[in-house]
Amino acid sequence: MNEIGPEHAALRRVLVVEDDQAVRELAAVALADVGGLQALTCATGTEALERGPGFGPDLLLLDLQLADIDGPELLRAYRAKHGPATPPTVLLTGRPDLAEDTRSADPAIIGVLAKPFEPMSLAERLRGMWQGWRDASRS
Repeated sequence: MNEIGPEHAALRRVLVVEDDQAVRELAAVALADVGGLQALTCATGTEALERGPGFGPDLLLLDLQLADIDGPELLRAYRAKHGPATPPTVLLTGRPDLAEDTRSADPAIIGVLAKPFEPMSLAERLRGMWQGWRDASRS
């Protein structure tokens, strides 16, 4: 598990990786305008690997099936490149039944959100998952 320091007292920054432009833009608005979070969006796994670390996300929100790499592969690549600084991950998918198997195989995946998601509650749902992970990491 990641070491939880005082810099992680609250969820602030979410890296959203989603290849569907409409879903990506909706997530950004839901997180920033409705949820008060900072969101960086990327359309591909390659873009996320390049831009994500400089953003310093507290949480990764990854599409399960991206065009260039799937979400779990992207998480493994991010972890290989950035080690223990890799934030926890929530998978976003139209097939949550498929994602649950992946989630159980990787403790860094702290949740699964089904598409379509409710924009007005997206930030709160992510905060709840992130807080649960943070509390479990501290105990």
